[in-house]
Amino acid sequence: MCYTTFSVRLKDMETIQQIEKPQFASSPLWPGFSMTFENGWEISVQFGGGHYCSNRMKDGSSRRSETAEVAIFAPNKDGFPREWWSYDEDIDDVVKQPDESFVNGWLTTDQVASIINIISNKNETK
Repeated sequence: MCYTTFSVRLKDMETIQQIEKPQFASSPLWPGFSMTFENGWEISVQFGGGHYCSNRMKDGSSRRSETAEVAIFAPNKDGFPREWWSYDEDIDDVVKQPDESFVNGWLTTDQVASIINIISNKNETK
């Protein structure tokens, strides 16, 4: 299996290198983590003071939160940027977003677990 590497350019101009292979990754910049699955799908779960979660607008020192912000990325097809997807609770599935970026906010642990189950079982091309 061949893995590719790409960099994500953040709006504060810092660059985080990510590798497309199954992995857990934590952020040194804020509370949270990401998971990349064997099928190429990725989830980013964040819960710092600047994220859409129970800790929003707090001092950012808490490493725990009742809710989290989630970003969902489809597998890399033609290079960067990757497609952003979102969770639709009404249909309990993820849907492609027309926007350049999109996150779901204030999600519970059960909702995050549902998203992980959905995207980890998706076909690479969907």
